[in-house]
Amino acid sequence: MLRRLASLIAVVLLALPAAAQSTIRVEAGFTQQAVYLGDQAVFTVIVENADSVDPPDLSGIPGADFNYRGTSNESRSTVSIVNGRRRESVTKRLIMRWTVTPTELGTVIVPPLMIGVGNGQVVQSDESSIRVLEPETEDRPVVIVRPEATEVFVNQTVRVRVEWLLTADIEGYSFRASRADDGLEVTPLERQRQALERLYEVDIYNGRALANLGYGTLEGRRVRSLEFDMLVTPTRAGELTLGPIAVAYDQRVGRNAVKKIVARSEPVVFTVRELPEQGRPDGFTGLLGTHDIEVRADPTTVAVGDPINLEVTIYGPEPMPGITDGPDLSAIPAFAQGFRIASEGWTLRPASRPGERTFSTVIRVADPSVAAIPPIELPFFDPGEGEYRVARSAPIPLEVRAVREVTAADAVVSSAAPAAVSRDPLTTSAPSVWAIERGPSVLASGDPIAGSFWARPAVLAALALPPACFAAAGAVALARRTPRDPAAARRKRALAEARRVLARDGGAAALRRYLADVFDASPEAITGADGRRLLLEAGLEDPAPVVSMIEAHEAAAYSPGGGASAGQDDGARVESLLREIDRVLARSRFARAGADTKEARE
Repeated sequence: MLRRLASLIAVVLLALPAAAQSTIRVEAGFTQQAVYLGDQAVFTVIVENADSVDPPDLSGIPGADFNYRGTSNESRSTVSIVNGRRRESVTKRLIMRWTVTPTELGTVIVPPLMIGVGNGQVVQSDESSIRVLEPETEDRPVVIVRPEATEVFVNQTVRVRVEWLLTADIEGYSFRASRADDGLEVTPLERQRQALERLYEVDIYNGRALANLGYGTLEGRRVRSLEFDMLVTPTRAGELTLGPIAVAYDQRVGRNAVKKIVARSEPVVFTVRELPEQGRPDGFTGLLGTHDIEVRADPTTVAVGDPINLEVTIYGPEPMPGITDGPDLSAIPAFAQGFRIASEGWTLRPASRPGERTFSTVIRVADPSVAAIPPIELPFFDPGEGEYRVARSAPIPLEVRAVREVTAADAVVSSAAPAAVSRDPLTTSAPSVWAIERGPSVLASGDPIAGSFWARPAVLAALALPPACFAAAGAVALARRTPRDPAAARRKRALAEARRVLARDGGAAALRRYLADVFDASPEAITGADGRRLLLEAGLEDPAPVVSMIEAHEAAAYSPGGGASAGQDDGARVESLLREIDRVLARSRFARAGADTKEARE
């Protein structure tokens, strides 16, 4: 009986650590008891014996800003040996961390938190708190804020310069306690570094500015200063306050001692007005500040339906928040009536300089009477003048030729009806080196090509020149051919690249891409007529399926509605067409011969 009771007690004692280990525990708190206003603290939530955790939302806690930094897995295992028995225990430990920036004096209190730990389970933490202390205050005006303007309009961006006058040796500093009304969007600027210039990072308004070290004046004395810029944009009307901008820093007071000091600027009040309704032009999209627009086109000599690369550059003051796309060409009557506009829209190109945005697209002339690309207008509001203005691009002249349809009447001339095409009568050529011999003398000779004919220098030159030119062109092509030819690499990957485009953009785009890679062209420039000509020259007997698919896509993409769907492509059918074209081209080696000829010409 006693032996059975001892065994039962041993089983219970062995089960206790496992039960304790499986219990989920949570502990929340700050890593310190107090923090100065302007400094930062760390808040952690530790959860043990949980497989996963859901971070709680701390954004609504008053008196401080909580910035979630992530969750780390700091699980640990322990091994113990008792009476020769080895026992291993594992403690799962997940730690969530927040960086805390106090925004006011007093005590920041984090209430009990409900934390999800997976499988629908929720655990609750205890309440936590931290005291926010006031450092010694600098009464002199060492933080100065200079805005470009204080009377502004909604969404008008204003540059603001902040200068901090340094009156002593500084160990560390922080601008994180600076304040701003909710209606102000503040963007710190990272200025470009000049040669031999040293810049200092300033964390402020959830961003980073780069400040330069210079000189200022305080109470008639020249002192060092730290300067940086910000962009302030009001998003609503009324009186909105920026600041005070505060910097907390450690000032050295002895050889090994520092004291915490905070300095604050005077607040800046912006008077913000709504944009006027009177005089607002059609097409106004909210642009503020002086803007300009420039348009470029290439080529300018085209046939109806040929692609034209159109490029638009818009100039304006940074940060240019309203310039996210090019102008709406379909809303301009001259474009909607005389051109076909690609439904894909504009493509943003990387900016080469601040204060400009460049967009590109493809258009096609739809009417042979079109003589120019019309001006494009860009309405904006000029805050300096308090009025709406319109920037206009210059028209671009075009030379447009109509596409003429060739019919049977051009090839067959009936004797019963007048010819469709006038032809000049054949006339006898004048005697010269290249004149054709004629008359009875030709019939009298038993061998029309005999005797002195072959001895003529002009004949010998005519016979020798073409082979010599061909041999020279082949030698040049062979000498200039290198293994790293990018066009050859594109042709080699043409089928694989077309298959990727087929899965992403559809059949017409895949066929265009394949033809462009094989024949060294741009996919946007491949039309149905181009496809027919290239494939017939390459030896494909029936290019009609390829041509019809490209033309159907063109009809949809460049329809007056601009964006009608061309229907769903049959992926298997397009795949079969691509394989057939690739076999024909590989057999005829047309693409390689075309590339060699191009290299020889160059």
